[in-house]
Amino acid sequence: MSTIADVQELSKITSTPNPMSSIALVYFSPTGNSKKAVSSIGELPCVTVKTFDITGNVEVPETDLSGFDFVVFGAPVYAGRIPACSVERCKKMKGSGTPCALVLTYGNRAYEDAPRELGDIVAANGFRIKGVATMASQHTYGQIQLGRLNKDDIAELQEFFFHMLANAEEPETVVPPGNYPYKVVEAKAKFKPTTNSNCLACGMCVRDCPVGAIEEDIKTVNDNCIGCMRCVKNCPMKAKSVVAQAFSDFEKLLSERLKNRKENEFFVC
Repeated sequence: MSTIADVQELSKITSTPNPMSSIALVYFSPTGNSKKAVSSIGELPCVTVKTFDITGNVEVPETDLSGFDFVVFGAPVYAGRIPACSVERCKKMKGSGTPCALVLTYGNRAYEDAPRELGDIVAANGFRIKGVATMASQHTYGQIQLGRLNKDDIAELQEFFFHMLANAEEPETVVPPGNYPYKVVEAKAKFKPTTNSNCLACGMCVRDCPVGAIEEDIKTVNDNCIGCMRCVKNCPMKAKSVVAQAFSDFEKLLSERLKNRKENEFFVC
């Protein structure tokens, strides 16, 4: 396995992908970073994609993806792991020697064991891991790497995808970075959103919450909350927010600690 820190190395590849590559995109993406990253493969020429969004609070059926030429799995990193609620959903995706790539988005801190965890899941389900991309992205909290993933990040990622498709049939596979046993993390949120008077009771947040943490009254957020802030980001009326002083202090501290830019990393055969 080689680590590619500079995307110019990928640009040396001159072969082209299969002219009719059929690609499945599987992602858990509460605030859109992983969706944006994974979906960028669809902008490459001569590929057709089908999307499997496993983010919402719905039952994910067992899904056979072995008929696709390639599969891209995407997930965010929460404290060095993939979100606990996404694990069983990812396990529903089945392959049969099917080549795949993993794309992890993280808030400019560290990806730690998340690539290994996602990789262990998909490998156990019949996929061959051809590469891993870890993408530094705008953090859910604070003022950290605002605007990322940007056009340069996407360009690097597309070069990575091009490499994956060109080498999909080669037998070599990648062991994703990370450790096992995985680090122990707290799945419950330390800070929960509250609802202000802007709320029109449209119910979007109730429908979209990945873990069903928002009750039917819209204002009550229960202990299922994972702090993904999907409801805060997506509310058209800006009716959801975290107003605790402790949260503001935490955001300021985190923003200072993570102000130095991290570069994307690519792990390929």
